[in-house]
Amino acid sequence: MGRRPGILLAAGIYHVYNRVARGEHAFRDESEAGRFEALLAALGATLRIDALLRAPAEGH
Repeated sequence: MGRRPGILLAAGIYHVYNRVARGEHAFRDESEAGRFEALLAALGATLRIDALLRAPAEGH
């Protein structure tokens, strides 16, 4: 079940993540991960992104 929609603030700080379980991967391959990072970079014109971390679940 998903979360209730919240209120997004223009000056808010948000922790955005992909969560997986049982050894699954967040992305099918490196090219898919690269496309996701490119999307975040494109959003950088409208959003401030202070950090981007890609770490396997067992090492995070």
